[in-house]
Amino acid sequence: MLTERIKLGTGVTCIPNHNPAQLAYRIAQLDNMLRGRFLWGVGAGGFAGDAKLFEIPQDGTHRRVTQESIDAVLEIWAANGTGFSWQNDYFHFTIPDDAPVGRTRQPPEAVHASAPADGVAGVSKSSSTLRWAASAAGSR
Repeated sequence: MLTERIKLGTGVTCIPNHNPAQLAYRIAQLDNMLRGRFLWGVGAGGFAGDAKLFEIPQDGTHRRVTQESIDAVLEIWAANGTGFSWQNDYFHFTIPDDAPVGRTRQPPEAVHASAPADGVAGVSKSSSTLRWAASAAGSR
């Protein structure tokens, strides 16, 4: 409360392991509590245990789910109380009209225009998640 420069962050949030609606609200809450001094790290997850526990295959599906879920988080923040429904093969939800949510930073400072994260994790230099982030960053 006494500092004005310290930023806090999540480390890496493995996106496929979370419902995008719940994640959007949690990240917005942290960002608002920290008055925009918040860093959000995201990743697609790459551990076999995650595939079994969260039932999202590690055959590339986890990367697709990551990208779709990040898009859903952005839509939730953009809607900010206007409501909409969203569904993919793994998650579905309806945001009611009277459920506003948004981050302090509007628009969020992002790795690229289509992701709200401040950092993207990858395991190897040939990571398709890092290539996705880099190509999107180049388009903003």
